Amino acid sequence: MGCGTSQSLQYSQNKSKKRLQQSTRATGTDSRREAQLLAAHPELKKAMVETTKAVEYMRAHVNDEEHVESIVDLLDKNIYSHYLELETRTQRMLLGNHLAKIGAATVFTEYIRFLKQLGYFSKKLWRNDVVWICTDFVRQSVVNCTDSSPKFGHEVVKAGLAEVVLDDLDNFANKDDNYSKVLVASAMHIIYNCSRVVENYELLNDLNAVPRLLPFLEHEDPQIQTITALTLAYITDKKNKQLVMSEETQKKVVSYILRRFREAVNVPNWRSDGFSALELASGIAQLATNDTEEDANKLVLVQEGVVPPLVKLMEHSDEEEQLQAVGAIWQLSFHEDNRKKILEEPGAVEKLKKLKDSPYEEISDSATGALYVLTGKGKDHPQRDSEEEDDTRRRQRHVMISYNWDHQKIAVKISKQLRRAGYRVWIDETNMRGSILEAMGEAVSNAAVVLVCVSRQYFLSKSCRAEGNACHVTNTPVIPIKVEKTYNPDGWLAVLVGAGLYFDFSEPKGAKAAMKGLVKEIGSRGKADARANDDDDDDDDEDPETDLRNWTTADVDKWMTEFNLKKDISGIAEITGAQLAFLRSLKEQAPEFFYQYLLNHMGITGLEQLTKFTHALDNAR
Repeated sequence: MGCGTSQSLQYSQNKSKKRLQQSTRATGTDSRREAQLLAAHPELKKAMVETTKAVEYMRAHVNDEEHVESIVDLLDKNIYSHYLELETRTQRMLLGNHLAKIGAATVFTEYIRFLKQLGYFSKKLWRNDVVWICTDFVRQSVVNCTDSSPKFGHEVVKAGLAEVVLDDLDNFANKDDNYSKVLVASAMHIIYNCSRVVENYELLNDLNAVPRLLPFLEHEDPQIQTITALTLAYITDKKNKQLVMSEETQKKVVSYILRRFREAVNVPNWRSDGFSALELASGIAQLATNDTEEDANKLVLVQEGVVPPLVKLMEHSDEEEQLQAVGAIWQLSFHEDNRKKILEEPGAVEKLKKLKDSPYEEISDSATGALYVLTGKGKDHPQRDSEEEDDTRRRQRHVMISYNWDHQKIAVKISKQLRRAGYRVWIDETNMRGSILEAMGEAVSNAAVVLVCVSRQYFLSKSCRAEGNACHVTNTPVIPIKVEKTYNPDGWLAVLVGAGLYFDFSEPKGAKAAMKGLVKEIGSRGKADARANDDDDDDDDEDPETDLRNWTTADVDKWMTEFNLKKDISGIAEITGAQLAFLRSLKEQAPEFFYQYLLNHMGITGLEQLTKFTHALDNAR
């Protein structure tokens, strides 16, 4: 196979181009948070100016052989050295984000392709193998910045560099010279770093990354084996999961990962053989997430002794390390056989309880979730027997919508249409924290049916898995809703939704037909009035705020009385139907401002009042 594109990749490339057009969601920190971080790190200004100069110089001299040597100097002084001088993870992330912003991923990709045309090992053009030295500097800069910046990692794949280095793996894997080994190592690190970015999942699969990486599970270098295993854990999908790892290779790789992990948590710099404790914990959590339907990886990891070093990592002073450790414990606890071992591990429960009170919401939520699963609270809700329930109890039940936050807009739209069709709907629109697992458990227990919005992000979410477990424990019926066109459920999610009929809301053009079918499938379950017409969804295209805008003072007063709002919320007394319509629209279009307004101008003083008003507004009709 030559250095160009193989014919076998042409179809995948066409699919990738479509993916690139769809891939618009931001990665890394949001712009406001990043601006705050940049303001807190003025020392980065010089590095950013000089990296910009280097990138612009490279952009201006792509395909120019005479400037290769000067570009080596710029890469060394303006990018590579600056990166190595940075002391914190945040500084390195910000520099990587800056490179993503100025288009460095595209420049690096074009320049590596140019160097490839010259010949990676050209000794005749320049003394000291300058082409090779330049190649090494560019690739190591990419390795460094993809390691620290998810934004840069996403831009690298979009720019086509993942395709270039996958070709290198195809071409240089079986060569024994040192140059080839260095190329393979840098290619593996680039793909590994990029695989950890969720937005790259489909892009890498479109490049057939999984089958092209499989041979490296048998590589002579255990570090390459481990990088391969961790990469595959991030990007393996349902159709090729069974191809990935033999039992013998799995044991060897897990043994190596755990050996490195144990060492990393017991040395001052928290690193072993080039791997940080943070990335090893993240990889362990991913191995446990992207699992078989029987959760075999979770069981093997705990049997091989992963829990003690994870408990040790929870003691780390850095919040990211704490978060990864707690998240891995939570993920492992979904296997029933693991819970006893985790509960019996000295210090495990005590540290989880301590981190439950962390001021950092993500850590607190993860610790709460882990304790929720470990202590079996999800089993407190009794199974229902639909044959023994009386009509009154059935009429009290609601339709619950379970979704990942990335697909909130679709889920909220479905909830509105179902309410208009006469259903009682339970949906968490506010991303409540802390007590949400308890509320979720009650919501599942009292649901007539749960609509599960199927997506890869739902599969990866530990909170969503907890909801799925609650459905299983309570024997609550589940209806799968497709919100991500290209994703087919695997692992635990495939078990939850089974082989039932999907209702496809992934594209707007099919949503109306999907809603009609969904209402028919739900039937009278969860209806406020069992006599309501199942065809109420025919007016889905009407503006849901129209009726509110036409409300009279008497209508508003009746609504406030029905939901007992007057006594509890002082700022609501003079509100009009038109204002309610505006607030409901604001809630969907600008939720952050909506909640700020309620707290600052409507006399709402706590979570209970906030929940009460939001519920009343959602059900105003």
